Amino acid sequence: MMIRIFIIISLLLLPLSVALESNVTNFEKTIIHNNSIETAKNTSKISSIENRFSEIGIVGIIVSLLLVLISFRSVREAKLEAQQTIQDFLDKEVEEFINNELNKKADKFLSSLKEDSENKVNSLIQNLDDLNNDVYVSFNDIEYLKLQTNLINKKPLLDRTFNDYKIKILYDISQKNYNLAIEKINNLIKHHYGEKKALLLYIHGIICDKNREIETSIEKLNEAIKEYSEFVSPYIKLANIYTTVRFDENKAFFYVQKTLKYDPNNYEIYNILGFLYEKKKNYSEAIKNYQKSRKINPDYPHSYNNLGTIYTTEGDYEKAYNILNEGITTTPTYLYTHLGFLRLNLIEDKPFNKEIENKLKTLLKKQNNFDVNSIYFMLKLFQKSYTDLNIDNEINKWKKYNQNYIHRDYSFGIIENWINNQKDIKLKNKQTHILNNIKEYFIY
Repeated sequence: MMIRIFIIISLLLLPLSVALESNVTNFEKTIIHNNSIETAKNTSKISSIENRFSEIGIVGIIVSLLLVLISFRSVREAKLEAQQTIQDFLDKEVEEFINNELNKKADKFLSSLKEDSENKVNSLIQNLDDLNNDVYVSFNDIEYLKLQTNLINKKPLLDRTFNDYKIKILYDISQKNYNLAIEKINNLIKHHYGEKKALLLYIHGIICDKNREIETSIEKLNEAIKEYSEFVSPYIKLANIYTTVRFDENKAFFYVQKTLKYDPNNYEIYNILGFLYEKKKNYSEAIKNYQKSRKINPDYPHSYNNLGTIYTTEGDYEKAYNILNEGITTTPTYLYTHLGFLRLNLIEDKPFNKEIENKLKTLLKKQNNFDVNSIYFMLKLFQKSYTDLNIDNEINKWKKYNQNYIHRDYSFGIIENWINNQKDIKLKNKQTHILNNIKEYFIY
């Protein structure tokens, strides 16, 4: 706007200065024509007026030129200023766009990380029975819990989430720090209700089961169900307890049906159902349910091991080797399929498969599973019965190792049948002596 005003003023002043100079000349002529007599008298006055008008004209021209120059300079500056304004605007818009996109991606990434973490933790809770450096939980899972726990410990208390506390509890369980885990649960349970409280009660029940506090475990699991009746995990655990520890067939089937009501495709419960039929010696139904469990979740190792046990019991050793090999390949860290393979070697009167035995030893060094160590020790006792004349020393070592400890159910029927089929009476008596000393340390 200012530039336009300068240009208009310049254009107006320029003709004005010219007009003024022209008027001076005309005025001079008029005076000379009409007042020739008084020419001499007014000469000085005319000259003064002429000079003044000339000065005005020159000043007008100079001002006009200056204004034009200023206006041209202002146009350049305005152009540069406009370009800079546009550039600043574009830079700001681009920066905001980039920041918005980065924020969106960051939010999406953080949301994905949070979801992955929660899924990971929920998966570990689902396999909580196996979470104390035994059975088939990956070593990477334990390392994950350790890393996450260290990060959570650096967080302010007010910033910690329920998932954070689940991770800390699971890490305590993985390290067998059961009392610390229960302490955290008791602190949290005061402030949570519904699903979260039910989850904490369930974890408490699992810890009690690991400590062989079976009645307290049953109590906590039932409290979890009372808090949130659609929570499937307590039903599964109770079905397992009444199948393998309390041997109450009716209650076991009750909790199986409860689980299937809320989760018809639960692979764990079909595995438990298979075990129930196996104990009833209904092997066809047992195989059917184990196969269904394996079909729903091909990575679930228990079904491979249990199928291997049934095929071994039925004397179908080829099927037993195949399914156990498949289980070892599918889940290389699951100890019991390795044990099942070595037991099969034993009852076929074959030396232990060195590759499988070495894998088992390596796993035991990392996992330090007491139950599997004991059963492996037991299998070696039976193997030594062929050559060791003083087997009682080895039996006493086993009993000392297992003192004050009671193992869960073990399929001794396979071992008993193998012993009963021995033709060498002395060997048969020695192996029976081993079995009788060991069985008292098992619930069966």
